[in-house]
Amino acid sequence: MLINLKAHRLETNRLDVRYDGLKAVILGMVNITDGLPWPLKAVPQTVLQVIYQLENGKAGTAHIARLLGEIMSWWELVAKFGKQDSNNEQLREEVETFFGNVHGILIRLHVLQAVHPIKQFIAGTSIDSVLEEETAKLSTSTARFLLAQVLSTSNTAERTIALVTEVQSTLATVATAVESAISTSTSSAVNVGISVVPPARPRFFYGRSQSVRVIVDAILKLCPTDSPARIAILGAGGIGKTSLSLAILHDPEIASAFDTRRFFLSCESCADANAVAVALAKLFSIAISPDVVAAVSSYLTSQQCTFLILDNVETVWLATDSRIRNQFEQFLGQLAFIPTLTLVITSRGMVLPPNISWSNETESVLEPFDLEAARATFIAVARDPMDDAENNALTELLQAVDCMPLAVALLARLGQRHNRPSALLERWKLSRTAMLQTHSSGRDASVAVSISISIDLLCSASSDEEPLHLLSICAQLPDGLRMPTFELLEPYFQNLGIARQAVIDYALVTVGDADELKMLSPVRHFVDVNYPVTADHLAALRRIYFNIAAMAPQQPADDFTLRSAQITPEYGNLSSFLLRLIQTEQPSQELFDSVLATSQYSFLIAPSLTLLETLRTSLSDQPAWLSACVFRIGRMKCALSEVAEAAASFQDAQDLYESIGDSHMSTWCASWLAECLRLQGMHDAAELQLIAVLNAFVSAKNELGITCCNRELGRIYIDCGRYEEATHHLVAALEFYEERKMQFYAAQCRNFLATIHLFQNDYIAAENELHAARLAFENLGDRLGVAICTGAFGRLSRLKQNYELAETQLLAAQHIFKQFSSPTSHAFTLYELGMLRLDQQRSQDARDFLYSAQTAFTRLNDLVWVNYCDLGLARARKQLQDGDSAESASTVSTS
Repeated sequence: MLINLKAHRLETNRLDVRYDGLKAVILGMVNITDGLPWPLKAVPQTVLQVIYQLENGKAGTAHIARLLGEIMSWWELVAKFGKQDSNNEQLREEVETFFGNVHGILIRLHVLQAVHPIKQFIAGTSIDSVLEEETAKLSTSTARFLLAQVLSTSNTAERTIALVTEVQSTLATVATAVESAISTSTSSAVNVGISVVPPARPRFFYGRSQSVRVIVDAILKLCPTDSPARIAILGAGGIGKTSLSLAILHDPEIASAFDTRRFFLSCESCADANAVAVALAKLFSIAISPDVVAAVSSYLTSQQCTFLILDNVETVWLATDSRIRNQFEQFLGQLAFIPTLTLVITSRGMVLPPNISWSNETESVLEPFDLEAARATFIAVARDPMDDAENNALTELLQAVDCMPLAVALLARLGQRHNRPSALLERWKLSRTAMLQTHSSGRDASVAVSISISIDLLCSASSDEEPLHLLSICAQLPDGLRMPTFELLEPYFQNLGIARQAVIDYALVTVGDADELKMLSPVRHFVDVNYPVTADHLAALRRIYFNIAAMAPQQPADDFTLRSAQITPEYGNLSSFLLRLIQTEQPSQELFDSVLATSQYSFLIAPSLTLLETLRTSLSDQPAWLSACVFRIGRMKCALSEVAEAAASFQDAQDLYESIGDSHMSTWCASWLAECLRLQGMHDAAELQLIAVLNAFVSAKNELGITCCNRELGRIYIDCGRYEEATHHLVAALEFYEERKMQFYAAQCRNFLATIHLFQNDYIAAENELHAARLAFENLGDRLGVAICTGAFGRLSRLKQNYELAETQLLAAQHIFKQFSSPTSHAFTLYELGMLRLDQQRSQDARDFLYSAQTAFTRLNDLVWVNYCDLGLARARKQLQDGDSAESASTVSTS
């Protein structure tokens, strides 16, 4: 019967049905399952998840069609007979088997995608092999389900045959529709990998071949070892550090050795080490997590050989704030310790970052061009024939600018516009004389004079000051003036397009891949100091970036991913601009609100204290603002697992709120102090504190506060094994969150309730809660939440003795936890993997996992789970002893 079914499917005429239409039909099918118990109710939702996952890969069309055909046939069977036979135990077992198979497909696709997160598509052959295997499983499940239907007392054989005949047509329609429709949607499918292309090799590059050769040889010599090269390129601004690093990155031997594992990051817009780590996470297409520094380090450690350039690290490393400097030195040290990472940095100055063994320590300072290289560069760029007199003037001009590469390049671009070397030399002498009245001489002065000449000629060639004003705006934005922001500035200019072309023509800006205007670091600093932005244009930038800050999502919600995507391109400029305003202006309500909004957004993705800590120093005479700032600093430190420091901040904030008579926020500080106690393992004290807070919220009739206390009391009672009390509080919190459509917090509560059900061996209830929680996290785009649910599914599968599925789920969760650097979740997964190995009688592996879990829980000061690990280790030791005894007995018997 099934053979005929598949034959019929292959013989049916193809239908021209678009893929989006098919998904809409499946979405409508959700309503048909009303009244069915789980897992029947969740089938169409799971089918949709599979479709979305397949859209993100490069699976073969035929494989997708066959797999979806099997899934849809299953769903049709379920929808037809589920309501009548939902109490049939054999049917229920077969449906659970089906559901496990489909969920297994999702997990395996997640694993396949996790293995190739950078610059790669999922290999089509890999997905196809998974689909073939899983389709076979589903086909077997279909046969067994039909057999169960035939054996069911409530269905006759004739009715089952009629069903199959009816389903044949549906299956053929679905299979052919999917097969024909996928080809029309392939072009719009979302690619799994993000191709991050580094800047191109410098077009004109003379006189550095020996430097490139020396560094490339050092890198290739150390690449296969556990101590790869650590290269520093130091020197004055404009000396060619970035150009040299890019020439190394594009060297054929480096390209051959590292292939797609070559990355380049400018640190110019980064305010601190955390911002550098966030930028790296985006570059590597890995999840941004609260401990993003550890996540990046963990990711790089797990990868093959990687080549990374960090350009302009002086922005962070030489910051005036010693805390920022120290944190970046620590982060750079972590990167330098990674055995698979070849690290190259460029930095202004002559001093190497400390505590790192630099491979080129004695040759790290870059010298200017020699005269021949400077002349070759000028002639190649200017492309203007010269007589002997002009050649002599050019030699004098190049020597005058100390053969500094940026100065040479800027003057050569002026030469393109028919400015002869003799005229440039005279102008240079005048500008240098004027500049030496306020600046010291040296290489930096040579670059500064060249920039000044370029700006003077730009202004003389322009009918107004608009190009200069545009330069001043660009100097405020280290990530460049992006087109959406550029367009918002048009009302403030007479002809912004002409100004844009002018600054490009004079080589004072470059055009990026997204048409943004970017300045080289020395140019940006010179313009910023000498040509400050006008008051009107500064006000325009304030309005634009304050509005961007206001758009930043403040809570996990359905639109979080969309709103986050809107703010991400400008996040570096936003943070840098706000930091500048904090340092140069008296705080205003708009600035205060923008800093808090931006910091709250960073709290949700990767907490950063820089804006808040800097703002705090300027709020001594504003107690209301200061208390709010300190409160948020406490939340940031809590998210960064700096629990003791967080508690001190919450106590300071509580004192400040009480001093201004704000009892409401004082109570919220008390609730966070209770959370700090819980995180420190002081459950009794945390419970007493929370009960006091709960009573205060009840008196104030603060429903949100009451609900948060219920949720946190539930967590405390879970830790203490008081499951009935925990359930009572969590159910109350869940009802509130669902009524107000606060999906993230509702999903959290469901996850906690699932944990209780697992402890109580109520697997069906646990499964219901986990599926609902996972679906909510997926809708929110919360990969960490999805991973936590996946790990819980792994535990559930282990308890149900489905060891193969449990291993797949736990390993998938573990991989994501490493990306997010989520130490608590990672520790739980290690524990579950250890217990799984115990159940499989793999005692040695179990012991290794449990030792690792115990070490992790010890670091977290979680003595309850340290004791659980002890119990597991005792079981492992007993298994090993029993195995040795059995082996000895076998040996004696054989003898």
